[in-house]
Amino acid sequence: MSFINCKESGNRVRRFGFNMKYGCMVIATLAVLAGCNGKQNSIVTAHNKMVAAEQQYLKEYSAAIENNDFEGCHAATAGYLKAVQNIDMSGCPDDYQQAMNGLENSLSEISGYFSGANNIENVDQETLKALQDARLDATMKLNDVANGHGLIIIND
Repeated sequence: MSFINCKESGNRVRRFGFNMKYGCMVIATLAVLAGCNGKQNSIVTAHNKMVAAEQQYLKEYSAAIENNDFEGCHAATAGYLKAVQNIDMSGCPDDYQQAMNGLENSLSEISGYFSGANNIENVDQETLKALQDARLDATMKLNDVANGHGLIIIND
């Protein structure tokens, strides 16, 4: 079982994670951060919203993959991108904002790739896998930056 500790408050919160692999999707790991004080509150709020958006994305994307629904994959990605763009980053440190921008950029690249492909027959699986890997890397970077601001993600 995985938990997240907050250095300032000492709270320990269960970590939510997914280990899913569907066709063109890579394994994704998510973290929920909660219960911290001080400067971490802005990061906690933003990160929780990102996690909720990622969870919705995985649900919609997985269903689309299972149904061979190219438009569903594109819509799930576009929805996740919009959700990330709507996260209020005011109060978050610059490095966290930059890491969130990295996630936004990776989602924008995936969405643009789907737009350009226009249908499943035009999707190169290696290219899509590389784009999904970049999305996962950006998500993990957010965890690393949050860790640098006093939030610790522990895998028990």
